[in-house]
Amino acid sequence: MSIKFLAFAAGIVVASAASAQPTQLEVDNAWAGATPGKAENGAAYVTITSPTADRLVSASTPVAKKAELHTMSMQGMVMKMRPISGVDIPPGQPLSLKPGGG
Repeated sequence: MSIKFLAFAAGIVVASAASAQPTQLEVDNAWAGATPGKAENGAAYVTITSPTADRLVSASTPVAKKAELHTMSMQGMVMKMRPISGVDIPPGQPLSLKPGGG
């Protein structure tokens, strides 16, 4: 076997492995907690994984008047929610939007 053929075959294997990588972001474990009967606000959570760096900049839902991205923090004995413009999604690492913001 020639060295050129082996180099060509190795290149095909590497190219095949690279093309097998996901090219789209994945959304998993989406859920929303139950809300009390007259509650006007609810919360939804999700895990997002992207093969490349990305940014989540908005949310939408057909079951609510609006959806927003927020941070949550305790200030004294009060939970504060503040809107944010987006959340960075690191490449290849899951980003979990979960209760407690952790």
